[in-house]
Amino acid sequence: MKQIVIAIAMLISMASQTHAQKFWNTTETFPYGAKTAITLGYDDALIVGTTKGIIRSTDKGTTWNQMLADGYIHTLYTTKTGVLLAGSVGAVYVSEDNGLNWFVQSMLHPYPVRQFAENSAGQVYAVTGELSEQGYKGAGVFVSTDGGYNWTAKNTGLHNTLACFSIAIDKNDKLYLTMPDEHGNGAGGLFTSTNNGATWQHPSTNIDGKNAIAGTLYTTTPYAVTITPTDSVLFSFNGISRAPGQSGVGVDVNLVKHMADIDDNSLLWHMEYAKPIGPMWWNAAKLNRTHFAANGDMYSSISGSENSGGSTYKKDGNDYLFHGDGLGLDQWGRRGEQYFAEATSGRVYMVQFMDEQVYYTDKSVLPTGIGEPADFVCQLYPNPVRSGGNLSITLNVANNGTYVSLYDINGREILNAQNALQITMPEQSGVYLLSVQCGESRQTSRVVVQ
Repeated sequence: MKQIVIAIAMLISMASQTHAQKFWNTTETFPYGAKTAITLGYDDALIVGTTKGIIRSTDKGTTWNQMLADGYIHTLYTTKTGVLLAGSVGAVYVSEDNGLNWFVQSMLHPYPVRQFAENSAGQVYAVTGELSEQGYKGAGVFVSTDGGYNWTAKNTGLHNTLACFSIAIDKNDKLYLTMPDEHGNGAGGLFTSTNNGATWQHPSTNIDGKNAIAGTLYTTTPYAVTITPTDSVLFSFNGISRAPGQSGVGVDVNLVKHMADIDDNSLLWHMEYAKPIGPMWWNAAKLNRTHFAANGDMYSSISGSENSGGSTYKKDGNDYLFHGDGLGLDQWGRRGEQYFAEATSGRVYMVQFMDEQVYYTDKSVLPTGIGEPADFVCQLYPNPVRSGGNLSITLNVANNGTYVSLYDINGREILNAQNALQITMPEQSGVYLLSVQCGESRQTSRVVVQ
């Protein structure tokens, strides 16, 4: 046990070291123009959206091939079963062969699909919306129960513009989506559903105004909603602080509230600050979509100029770190929203909206093994593995007495078995360390449970 704890400490220490001077590095090549979305397929195939379709790389960005040349891709998603989904204008593209072939499914509306999310039963939700000359418009939220081939609207209780900008699902399958309201009259904001989207509720966003502004906030433009590893909801938006009968004050905020308290309007939201604040604390730097790496690291971005925009990074609950090093600019000379995808190794890939480059960082990488002899190789499949799923262990030596132990990231033993070459993984998602000992040889490997 002492050796395992030492190994875990070494893994974490090694992971915290910077692998390059720059925070972001670029892949060897990044053709086909401005990028708009990213996800990963089987064997960490890079799937990237552009303004003209979808490109793919199976060698970590060294070479790319265009797999779909059929219009603007707004978002990409990989389901738990490995199906790839691409959101376009009024349509969803589906690939079941790791991005080689794509099939278009019309959604019978003219609005872009902005984001996907999936619940524990494998039901996939898609939100739609845009800002046009006529204001905010959309077709609402849709659900698919067959991997993206058929979609059903779920809009009862939503604002009548049906413009939806982002969506998230917590561990209890509660849905959260955001809607804009150009007038800031309370029609937009955060909406929740506890019955798979059959009906929607509209909780308030109240804060402590500290006698400086009114505590009731009304959303105009939502930026993102995210569920954190600590079961809180992070909601970023700009809007208006308005008391009854007053004109109101503009606000830019990141609000946090535990997911169990969201629908209790008597409990206040708390402010989250990604950058230092001044006297006008209600004008904060707004966080875009957030990615939590398997080891808990937090990645997000702040839109702005070359000086004010960039990436945010947070580790072990510490303060946000702001990074622009290694980061390019979009086609307007600014830094825009960033989208993230994580490889099984912990490498985080990123594209910045309308920037041509594809980026990566190894800040969240944990080594796959430590101290094992070169002639002993233990292969794990699948990795990542679904929560509660079976993990197979393949050895390159005879199984003459194999001992298997599974630990959480804090070194607590979860499971141990003898001569077991298949184990059932925990239901709780996260990063685990698997120790496989065969004779005098031992390999400690990182396993991700999703």
